[in-house]
Amino acid sequence: LGVKELALTDLPDWIETTSDTINLIHVHQDQVTSLPDGARRIASADHCTNAAFVIGDDVFAIQGHPEFDADYTDALADLLVDRAGADCVNESRQSLATPHDGKLVAGWILAFFAKHAP
Repeated sequence: LGVKELALTDLPDWIETTSDTINLIHVHQDQVTSLPDGARRIASADHCTNAAFVIGDDVFAIQGHPEFDADYTDALADLLVDRAGADCVNESRQSLATPHDGKLVAGWILAFFAKHAP
């Protein structure tokens, strides 16, 4: 829960970035614990080993939420305090002061679909 740093590796050619890390908002309990056959990990974090992956040119999967902003995540944290615990929610709220790369990742999603456009 909150803004988490992801380490990037082995990126496909349609992902443009000048950094080897990104910050992205995460709100999840479930996660991909082992990659599907043919998958290649492209992002990982301490809290989520398989934070993003691709399968060939056909699948792009990401655990984080590029569509979330800090205000929405803060409001969502109120709903999750009973499940996540007060410490987790407080840590999440503090992390929301960290700039995140949701717009950058949204651009990656657009690039993924553009690559597959007829």
